[in-house]
Amino acid sequence: MTLVLRCVDVSTVPIKVHEYFLEFFVVNDTTGQSLFEELQNVLPHLDLDIDNVRGQAYDNRSNMKGKHKDSTKRWKILTDNILEKGFTLKSLSTTRWESIIDSVKAIVTQAPEIREALLDLVEYETDSSIKSQATCLAEDELGKYEFIVGMVIWYHILAKVNIVSKELQYENMRIDVAMDSVHALIDFLKEYREVGFEKALNCAKEIAVELEIDPMFPELKKKRRVRKKKHFDEISTAEIATESTEPVHEESAEESFRIHYFVYIID
Repeated sequence: MTLVLRCVDVSTVPIKVHEYFLEFFVVNDTTGQSLFEELQNVLPHLDLDIDNVRGQAYDNRSNMKGKHKDSTKRWKILTDNILEKGFTLKSLSTTRWESIIDSVKAIVTQAPEIREALLDLVEYETDSSIKSQATCLAEDELGKYEFIVGMVIWYHILAKVNIVSKELQYENMRIDVAMDSVHALIDFLKEYREVGFEKALNCAKEIAVELEIDPMFPELKKKRRVRKKKHFDEISTAEIATESTEPVHEESAEESFRIHYFVYIID
């Protein structure tokens, strides 16, 4: 918070208004009541009498109204948990590759710290809506193995795409070098399609251990085979033979994720 003192000099004509910067100081709560209490504590240290103050003004009026109440406190909970690695969480950009990879990287490399911050927020938050959202993110997203695997897959792919994207933006980039970079990216994706899923699982399992969650995909619900009802005289001998000999193949949860998520993304 920045403290600025404004004085009105009535001894001159015309009357002049002077502003003096006094100091910066840290506040953990930006609500109106908290800011006023901080002001009460700071002024005596500056040998200023609060009784001589004729008014107070705050730049961010939305804080005074409570629109962003406790936002600073929530941010402090987050930064206290991710201070060591220091990758800032960012909103997802739909236009810049580098912003996208930064968003995913912050989650993949700090998943345990972010989850701990969310659980701390659940414990100290008084707003039921914020508490519910934090619980959902901590338990239903970062608390699930398939979410972690998905993040790792995206991180591997986007990191490679980002390198090529940067190379293509060089001012002196030649067309032959650009084509080589694009072909190298295609080769990477082809190879990653074959071996990348296993690599992603290994990375995700390490993160899951730190998160203390079971590194297993949830079992799929068995789908009941629906057959159209036919009268006995409508069923052919071939259909009876097929139904009795046709093997029933059921995908495992891991295989289903590989086919319907991993392969789908690569293709």
